[in-house]
Amino acid sequence: MLLIRLSVSLFSRLENINPEENDMTLQELLNRINNADTGIDIQKNGAIILNRIHRTKERKKKIVAEEMNAVIEQRDAALSQCKRLEQELHHLKEQNQTSANNTRHLTAENNQERALKAELINLQQEKEAVLQQCKKLEEEIQTLHVYYSLHKSLSQGMSLKDQFNCAFGTSESGLKSGEDVVTLMYRQVEELAAQLQQAQLQQKDTELKLQKALEASQEANEKEVSESVDMGCMLFPIIRLPIKRLLDFKPFCTEFLIVIIVITSI
Repeated sequence: MLLIRLSVSLFSRLENINPEENDMTLQELLNRINNADTGIDIQKNGAIILNRIHRTKERKKKIVAEEMNAVIEQRDAALSQCKRLEQELHHLKEQNQTSANNTRHLTAENNQERALKAELINLQQEKEAVLQQCKKLEEEIQTLHVYYSLHKSLSQGMSLKDQFNCAFGTSESGLKSGEDVVTLMYRQVEELAAQLQQAQLQQKDTELKLQKALEASQEANEKEVSESVDMGCMLFPIIRLPIKRLLDFKPFCTEFLIVIIVITSI
């Protein structure tokens, strides 16, 4: 289409070329050459025709040059526009890629955050269960301590006469009953000590899991790091409290076992 427009413009300009000053057409000049009687007339009219042809060629070259310049300018403008559009397209692709990467990164962070929160909740539940078990063991130890104190008080409160009568009347049954009570209490103390040791192991395992969860939370992002560390700092003193309380009962359990062993040996 561009070449067609250029051709039409070229021919229209050639048709609009002004004739010679005498308004004679090329055909009229040729007729004058044919009808010329002398060589001077032929030479004169031929010179006019050659001049006309030369001027026509010059105008044609000028028109072609102008049209070529216009085409070159349009081509350069089109290339510049294509280059600009390519740059804009590349920029848009980079923006879309960045947005997609940010979306995937945020999705991964959210999933990791939810997983860490769920793990922290599970660890808190395990901690509560261990605390309840420790509390129950403490209550059982206190109950056994009360039973032992009552038994010791009753044993010390018996008179020598009653002891003498019991020695002759029911010595075998009383001795057997006392040994059974001591044996039962000794077994209960051993079971409670084993349960206490198991609870301490569970407590340590819970602390280890909590520490791993806090370390994983620190790698997620800076914001979650601070929150997880604060939560860990709040949890550790609470977890250490039952352990300290249980350790405080350790001397009591040792003394209790020593007393029972002494009674059994007597």
